Amino acid sequence: MESIQFKIAETNEDFDAYFEHLAKLLTERNGVNGFPHFTPRLVVPEKISFLEKFKSELGKPISERNNQVFIAFDDNKKVLAHCVLQYHGIESIKHRRHINGFGVCPEHTGKGIAKKILKEVVSLCKKIDVEYLDLELFATNLPAFELYKKVGFEQTGYTKDIARIGDLSLDDISMSLKISEFK
Repeated sequence: MESIQFKIAETNEDFDAYFEHLAKLLTERNGVNGFPHFTPRLVVPEKISFLEKFKSELGKPISERNNQVFIAFDDNKKVLAHCVLQYHGIESIKHRRHINGFGVCPEHTGKGIAKKILKEVVSLCKKIDVEYLDLELFATNLPAFELYKKVGFEQTGYTKDIARIGDLSLDDISMSLKISEFK
């Protein structure tokens, strides 16, 4: 059985593997029964923009970086799952972080990887005095909604018609987790 490791992406190799994983999710895993899980976007411009942001923050303490990418990877360094943690750089909300991307490779869903990567994120949040995690997801993404509820997230909002993809109108659910209540 292969081992699964977790880390914060820090090297070009880490980010290359992450973006390969992201491209796969956006094309192969994006939706069930015609409902997308993620907003379609072009990975290449996002990669360039994200890497510029990342490199400009390398010297900052981890608690002050605006973006962290947690990755779960196998023995071959293939990324199996990711979670992007964002900080908006505003002092008055320093006690919160935002999950701005989360996904598991289709062949690895249902194996507990999603919960384990969330546990890693929560562990970092505790170390840097973050008290809450916030996120949004499409209302049609029931597997993710159920996972988040299971680990302690609570629904805090609902936005109708947040995105339009083709002829499809999608609603958005906002959720928050008090770190000390992670299950």
